[in-house]
Amino acid sequence: MEEPEHWFSWQPEVFYQPPEGVPYAVVLLNHALDRHCVGHVNYLWQKACVRVCVDGGTNDYQDLMCGLGDSTETSPPHQPLLTTTSASSESTIKTVSPSLETHLSNSASSYGIASLSFGARPSPAITLQSLSTPEANGLPHPLTELSDGPCAVPPSLSHQSPPQTSSHLPLPLPDFISGDFDSVRPELLKLFASLGVKIIPTPDQDETDFTKAIKLLAQHVKDQNIRIQHILVVAGVQNDRFDHVMAHLATLFKVKSCIEVPVIMLYGGSLLWLLEDGRHKVQVSQAVVESPIAAWCGLIPVGHPATVTTTGLKWNLKNQTLAFGTLVSTSNTYDLSLKGSITITTSHPILWTMGWVMETVSEENGEEG
Repeated sequence: MEEPEHWFSWQPEVFYQPPEGVPYAVVLLNHALDRHCVGHVNYLWQKACVRVCVDGGTNDYQDLMCGLGDSTETSPPHQPLLTTTSASSESTIKTVSPSLETHLSNSASSYGIASLSFGARPSPAITLQSLSTPEANGLPHPLTELSDGPCAVPPSLSHQSPPQTSSHLPLPLPDFISGDFDSVRPELLKLFASLGVKIIPTPDQDETDFTKAIKLLAQHVKDQNIRIQHILVVAGVQNDRFDHVMAHLATLFKVKSCIEVPVIMLYGGSLLWLLEDGRHKVQVSQAVVESPIAAWCGLIPVGHPATVTTTGLKWNLKNQTLAFGTLVSTSNTYDLSLKGSITITTSHPILWTMGWVMETVSEENGEEG
């Protein structure tokens, strides 16, 4: 008896507008934010069950995201607040590893900071000493309010209403911050270590900080017995380095061996992820299919030619080989008669990329608009 065919099913809307109850992790890379997209990223960060800053992404978290919540509300129990122990405003301090002490001190020196004081060293960890509150250091507190206005959205989405479910909640802290720390400001590592955030140096230069972060995340969810359905990586809005873009794509191929859930990348108005060899069903939302700015898609063969067959696109592929130097499918769109129902069969892993827009909800009748 012939075995039934296996299909991978995808609903992209879950990635950029996750419904309640969908467990996922969000990873913030360096140069991933600007003031146009920070509101939507805040919404995604709030709803995630695991949150990670990678190296310089910590700068964006502190400078752009901190304070979007309402500081008058109670912080979630798992998010420690900075507390003081005396009139001198010295903080209750967590511990960091000796290797991190050395790294922070070296990084501080390279930034022109004379020294970071770590005090006496207990064994096997050290205790940060004499860290005043972030406000005293001229830093906004990670759980204070910048604005109670509506969340910002990219200019291409400015005609839509962004989600309102989390714009007045305190901003959760990262579960951990990792990287070789050549981009993050050293005083932020010291600040977040004091708030109980795990700081994990990953100095290995044979892999990117992104790759190393995904491996750490895979171990973290395993150790903590956390179930996630996907990892959403926010990247690239301010990054003008094409070599970084290619490194990000290489990571999508590399990490599939260390984590079982899909890794999805959000590059501004673009969404992309790796389709393994096999058969895939992609259900694109009607809002995207009908959008004048987001109804585009592409299939990009990276690393190996792929023989591909599709249905549901305006220009379908029929057992055609995609490869650099021959054919690459870009600037495609959807067959309106099939209402966003796409199938893709590929002989080798291939990148699927598409535009996205938010579904809007009428406040009067609760219906999607």
